[in-house]
Amino acid sequence: MCGIIACISRKNKRIDKETLLKAGRKMAHRGPDAQGLFTNDWVGLLHNRLSIIDLSKEANQPIFSSDKRYAIAYNGEIYNYKDLREELIKEGFRFKTHSDTEVLLNSYIRYSKDCLNRLRGMFAFVIVDLHNREIFAARDCLGIKPLYIHRSDDYILLSSEIKAMSEFIGLEPNYKAYYEQIMFRDTSGEKTCFKDIYRLSPGSFCNYKRRDDIFEKKSYYNLEETFLKKNDITSAEELIDKTEDVLTESFKIHTYSDVGYNLQLSGGVDSSLIAAILAKKLNYSNLESFSISFKDDEYDESPYQDIVSDRFGLKNHKIEITNEIFTDNLERATYFMEKPIFHLGSVCLFYLTKHSVLNSKVILTGEGADETFGGYERYNVPFRLRLLRILHNLWLHKAIYPFKDSSDIFNKLYLKISENQLMEHSSSFAWHELEKLIYKEYLIERDLSYRESALRSKVKNDLRSRLLYYNQRTHLITLLERQDKMSMANSVEARVPYADRVVYEFVNSTPVRLKFKNGQLKYILKKIAERYLPKELIYRRKNGLSLPFNRWFKDKRFLGRYVDILLDEKARKRNIYDTKYIEQMIKMQEEGKGDFSKKITSLIMFELWHRVFFK
Repeated sequence: MCGIIACISRKNKRIDKETLLKAGRKMAHRGPDAQGLFTNDWVGLLHNRLSIIDLSKEANQPIFSSDKRYAIAYNGEIYNYKDLREELIKEGFRFKTHSDTEVLLNSYIRYSKDCLNRLRGMFAFVIVDLHNREIFAARDCLGIKPLYIHRSDDYILLSSEIKAMSEFIGLEPNYKAYYEQIMFRDTSGEKTCFKDIYRLSPGSFCNYKRRDDIFEKKSYYNLEETFLKKNDITSAEELIDKTEDVLTESFKIHTYSDVGYNLQLSGGVDSSLIAAILAKKLNYSNLESFSISFKDDEYDESPYQDIVSDRFGLKNHKIEITNEIFTDNLERATYFMEKPIFHLGSVCLFYLTKHSVLNSKVILTGEGADETFGGYERYNVPFRLRLLRILHNLWLHKAIYPFKDSSDIFNKLYLKISENQLMEHSSSFAWHELEKLIYKEYLIERDLSYRESALRSKVKNDLRSRLLYYNQRTHLITLLERQDKMSMANSVEARVPYADRVVYEFVNSTPVRLKFKNGQLKYILKKIAERYLPKELIYRRKNGLSLPFNRWFKDKRFLGRYVDILLDEKARKRNIYDTKYIEQMIKMQEEGKGDFSKKITSLIMFELWHRVFFK
């Protein structure tokens, strides 16, 4: 787990070592253990290393091939690297380290871009072909590890973090993304909140041929196809057994580390099941976990954390969050997040890893389970949509259109309403609210094409499957970026064993009726959990790291002071949103005439991000 930056000259522009070193210092938190730098007349590679596998100096990066033709700078973990290493040795490759980095480099040398489909893990990397003067860069299929791109006439920049690019270019806000950012609390697809800086999409690679000055991006992995394949399991019991086996293997390989590991224990079913299987099924001992706690019983998950730690003998470290602690860490967390914080639980993760790093540089988390097993209430199809389908199935449309076959009309209407419902159900603001809040020029600039394309996928037969796919294409990436940024800010590698390629491919191919059997969200995972955990933990109301915002906002010494920044002169001069509409929301919130805390919070985070990056 590391930080990388590559600078490629397009017009014989000089590669400045000092600028690269300054860029590296901007993300030194990602790799405080070692730094490596390589430059020549057309490319510069800088690598900040967080040593996890093979702690020797020989494993520092960039690593070169035996013939010095190729160099790699890599961020991530390849969990099946030992198997790949054995295959390559049989092919005649020799290794000077025991790192997964060298395995990745030799896999590329042997298989070219086809190596990507052999990798199981999380990664973003840049490989330089010094002979052919080419660059190859890729990102893992689910988007666990970030990789950003900036292209100008003079340079191409590739980096693990946007802030590192600020040593080469001036950072500017991306006004075209404002509509989506405010509505959904994040951008989707390749867009970022910064002008002319893009994400490399999950499951994609890019290639630059300097001699011809050709840059191209291509996809090597299609998540949509995992829903179209069907596994051959015939019963619910067989499915539960097989899913447990798949999860157990994933949990096991995610513990591979030369520096140990911690568990993030929230008290929910996802993280609790990781602890349970490691302790009871795999018989791992001396497990240590870290948890967030609150003084407020309504939000505190400590009783459930205690159930798990007591049952499986974990040494659990509780990290208490107060209004003061939260506020003290908010701006710093925003700086590391590099975009408006979409969920203020991110600050809790940031603070938790400040403590967990003292025990180990690795932590396993439960992120990604809800997006594949179906853990959100939004997966329960709204009543009006089910009613519309029922009317169609009962042929009642004949009573409405008695003189023609209107089945196509109902299908189109059903799908159209479904799309609107899916988009709006996962947003902070409704369409009509944004029209009142945001000034017209930002409404005109709106671009939701990536989200719309995810909803118009081939996964058309079932609304829940379409919603699962939509969330895996959009919301999952947001969560994984949060996990990466908040942990790496404290030099901690967060691993996400639910967000594993094999797990997703297996569960996505499962019939949707079994994922939501009898209307139960996350049915398969909860039936597995019943084998290890008490039902009062499994079937309780989902908390999702909720925070006592209503009370915290009232204290002007701490979080409450941020409400005022939405209405001050700086915010008004930005001329993005109608402050009168915001004043109305704040007033109604203070008078107890409605709960606008989430909307107000989203706008505060948006404004705070401006102040952190564009002073």
